[in-house]
Amino acid sequence: MSKDKCNKCKVKIKESNKELICCGICGDGYHIKCIPTDAQVLAAVVSDPNLFWLCNSCVKDIKEGFKKICDLQKSLNEIICNQDKLTDEQSSFRRELASIDAKLSEMANKIDEFDKLVTNVNTQIKDVKGGLKKNWTEVVKGTIKEEVKSTTVALNNVVKSIKNNVETINRECNVVLFRLSEAETNSADARNDKKIVMNLLSVITNDEIKESDIKKMYRIGKKGDNPRPMLIEFKEKSMKNMIMENRVRMKQLSIE
Repeated sequence: MSKDKCNKCKVKIKESNKELICCGICGDGYHIKCIPTDAQVLAAVVSDPNLFWLCNSCVKDIKEGFKKICDLQKSLNEIICNQDKLTDEQSSFRRELASIDAKLSEMANKIDEFDKLVTNVNTQIKDVKGGLKKNWTEVVKGTIKEEVKSTTVALNNVVKSIKNNVETINRECNVVLFRLSEAETNSADARNDKKIVMNLLSVITNDEIKESDIKKMYRIGKKGDNPRPMLIEFKEKSMKNMIMENRVRMKQLSIE
């Protein structure tokens, strides 16, 4: 016995007291009469060395310990369950990683194929550009030649038209005189023609036309036996009109 007093009533217990029972765990002694347990059960425990009795304090400690063990077991079960879940999730994650790796590998292969395709297309584009550049140069050259030719023709037509218009305008200012006497020598032609023309114009227009009104005058055609016609080009059309209005006077003149 570890104590000399009853842990319940606190009365000293004699070692030879047969009404004594000790806790099988803590060893505290109790009077059998102080324990609220069936007397026959207590007597059986006392008489049988293979049985032992537990005090309320130890029972409480055992219950609390058992409860803690149960709680720990529950926590352990939860940990194991969570571990299983983690294992499953890990396996699933590994499968997903394997699937992602496979997809990445497939994408890498496709990228390689795409790079090859792009390289091939770039090569073809380069070849096409070279061909287009050559063909385009030839086309442009041909087009430019055609445009230059067309422009040249159009320009020549414009120049011709301008010349025709100028000639038409000039003809509107021209007067041709016939049967004017012509000197036999070339050196006297210009002076003689000018004198004859100015005298004639002076009579026809009453001296209104001056030498400064004449742009140019010259004989038409090759010199022969008969006098060549005289072309007089005035600076303004009004001079020609003045002569045409007074052409009746020309018939009254006798030119030597």
